[in-house]
Amino acid sequence: MKCIFVILIVPAIIPEAVSAWPPADIFSKLISDFQDFHNQNRICLINSAQAHRDEDAKTPDYRSWITRTVSQLAKRSYLSVARAGSAEGFKLTVHARDNGTSPSIQKVCAGLVVAQLTDHNVAAEFSKIFTESLEQDQWLLMINQDMPELLTSLYLPLNNKVTLAMFSEDTTSASLWESYQILRGGTPKLVRVGSWNLGRQSIFEDGSGFETIPRVNVLPMKYLSRRSMRFGQIIAPEGDVAQRRWDLTGLHLRCTVLPDTTTLVIRNRDGTLSLGGVFGNLFNLIQEITNFTSTCHIPVDRKYGSFENGKWTGMVADLVQDRADIAVALLDVTEERVQDIDYLVSIGFSRYMVVMKRPSFSDFQWKTYIQEFHGHVWLLLLLSIVAMILVFYVITALLPIEENISLSESFTLVSGCIVGQGSWLNFRTVGARIAFLTAMISGVLLMAHYTSYLVSALAAGPSLPHYITLNKVYQLGIPTGWTDGTAMSEYIRLSSDDTHRKLWKSIEQNKRRSLVKDPTEGLRRVLQETYLFIETESVLLRYKHDCQYHSIPLLGFNQLSSFTVRKDSPLVPIFNKIIVDIQASGLLSRWWKDLMTKTTPACQSLEGSSIGLPTVFSIFAVMCIGLVLSFLIMLVERFNNRKNNVTETTKIAFS
Repeated sequence: MKCIFVILIVPAIIPEAVSAWPPADIFSKLISDFQDFHNQNRICLINSAQAHRDEDAKTPDYRSWITRTVSQLAKRSYLSVARAGSAEGFKLTVHARDNGTSPSIQKVCAGLVVAQLTDHNVAAEFSKIFTESLEQDQWLLMINQDMPELLTSLYLPLNNKVTLAMFSEDTTSASLWESYQILRGGTPKLVRVGSWNLGRQSIFEDGSGFETIPRVNVLPMKYLSRRSMRFGQIIAPEGDVAQRRWDLTGLHLRCTVLPDTTTLVIRNRDGTLSLGGVFGNLFNLIQEITNFTSTCHIPVDRKYGSFENGKWTGMVADLVQDRADIAVALLDVTEERVQDIDYLVSIGFSRYMVVMKRPSFSDFQWKTYIQEFHGHVWLLLLLSIVAMILVFYVITALLPIEENISLSESFTLVSGCIVGQGSWLNFRTVGARIAFLTAMISGVLLMAHYTSYLVSALAAGPSLPHYITLNKVYQLGIPTGWTDGTAMSEYIRLSSDDTHRKLWKSIEQNKRRSLVKDPTEGLRRVLQETYLFIETESVLLRYKHDCQYHSIPLLGFNQLSSFTVRKDSPLVPIFNKIIVDIQASGLLSRWWKDLMTKTTPACQSLEGSSIGLPTVFSIFAVMCIGLVLSFLIMLVERFNNRKNNVTETTKIAFS
């Protein structure tokens, strides 16, 4: 249940203006209209009479305005009264009734909470209970002191929902104000946000009434709504307070940042850091809109942040240990991080990639001319050749009209058909001719498929994988790692997948060897070793022009990411509103588009290049093996022929 806190202020904000407490009837009418304006059906009245030990003629009659409000609203609202104690703050005690509702409700102050702050003592009591339990509720406060002086007794955080009401001299109208402090102890920022007028006369039709008060911030009219209520007319803001509290003048933020392609870091002559790039520009634009100042630094260990040995590292450690207020980088949303830091609205995805050495023809010396067909295709081709050899051998042996050939001659005949060279034999029978035509047609079709793939591969280069999974990476058995101190360690360590657990176990056993200190080291290892490197696409953008690498998406590891701030920071809703507006304007998308255009790789050359020796080495190797084999077989055949000739000569001599 949302609570609305309205503060009725009757102080002298402007030296010439003096306000007085209105009659109880006027009080109750303002409260009623304010409650209806915000569609609240519950209201809590704070009775601060107990906080005053001395009777003061200037003190308003607490019982009269509370009684009047109760009688006016009890029939249509759940109404309760809480007592303000001097020692223990506001004691929540039920004094009012509700239509059919038991007065023994535990959460008394809910909905619209109304109180009068008459001096610093009461303000201190209010500040105590406000910061401890009702910080997120909406309040209406009435004050009978000088407003700026009294506000120094209160700490109203940036995200408070307190409205201050100050009545005019004639008590027929009230101006509405909001106050907030960016930091505890800071100067309160006072903004006029609306007015309430008793009766039906029109108020500030053109908004000019706001501009007549000097030295006071006035909320722009675009944030205000005007309505005619039961007793008067009211003009006031609606919606999230973050939409209108964008002025952070006086606030100094410490930012922690890691340089990469998306966040450029420039060191100035005075030693300070300036930011650029997509996310550096985003941070600078937020700073320009909200008027805060900043000082940035790079974390000592140059890590994004992971939980190791019971403590955080990197940028997350800077936030947790109060060395920074905001981290300007794409930090992944993880289960462990959200417990200690807060994330702003998402501004992108961390798309993880697996980086490998770009394959070349030299990596396929023995595969270049056999990878055109799968293994089962080569097996089927071998069986077909054996079958055709046997067919020709049997046909020529069984048909007397055909010339008999041996198995070796049949092999030569089939090999000639496969490579499209024909035959030296003159087939005379239909069966033999059909077998020969079948062999020739099969050879033509096989050569067409084989040569088309071979030519394409030689022209376009080796085929590259389009995606990969971590399970496949583990099955390959190739050493794999990533940058130490990134969210990837948490993903794998906390994963319920058995393969991921096995991978993490193997990495833990040799962590120094598997994980690297920065992306530069990981990419160097990719070129020098058999190593796969996992990194986010945004970090790898600076290396896209280097065609020695090939990056493929790692399926299942696209994570939301954004800027981060310290836990429970009041800046979250304000920065979120600004970031959403920037995204809606298309500015962030344009920055991304410009960056991607500059980093688009051009690894496919438009000009042909000569084929090197490693590519055709296997051809010459096969050629040499064939020549040596033929020479050895020739020697064996010659020896056999000599032996046969000697035997025949001996037989002739004896005969």
